[in-house]
This record gives sequence, C-alpha cells and structure tokens, in this order.
Amino acid sequence: MDDLLQNLEDLLTHERQAAIDADVERLEALQEEKRALFDRARDAGGLEGPRFRRLSEMARANVGLMRQLVLVHRALAGVDQAGGGYGADGRAQDPEGPRLTRGVL
Repeated sequence: MDDLLQNLEDLLTHERQAAIDADVERLEALQEEKRALFDRARDAGGLEGPRFRRLSEMARANVGLMRQLVLVHRALAGVDQAGGGYGADGRAQDPEGPRLTRGVL
C-alpha cells in the first residue's frame, strides 16, 4: 500500500507541475493513470488515514489549479466568463460584486 500511495503522491506532484506549466497535453495524459491509481487505492482499502487525506487535499488543490487554467484559456479565447473563479481548494467562488467605496464618495 505504501508504494501505491507514493506512486499517487508522485503523480499528483507531476500533475500540479503540469497545471502550473499550463501543459494541457501532459495534464490529459496523467488523468487516466490518476484514476487508475485512485481506483487501486480504493480497492485495496487505502482510502483511510492521514496520508490519504493529504493526497486527497493535493488532488483537490490540483483541480483548483486546472480550473484556473481553464478560466485563463477561456479568457484568452474571448469566451464570456459567466461565473466566479475557483480557489486553491478547488471550491467555486462567487464573482465579486462592485466594491464599496465607504467614506470615499
């Protein structure tokens, strides 16, 4: 199980770097392997414990980076951004409304 979790951690590290590098082809290539490793971990009963929780947090953070990458690509392509962005934790954020200028106007 330790080897499996180490392989998953290594893959998530590579995935993070690919997202930072905006390397879409490498990101796509890693997805099937990532699913297979998560499936193997699930089948082996390795979805519990602090190490797996940390790996899950890494995976969620990577999803956040990939979503940001999609937003950047959409903006560069001139596609309307109808919603908010995504935080580092992969959770959706509401778009900001107008900023209040209390005491200025």
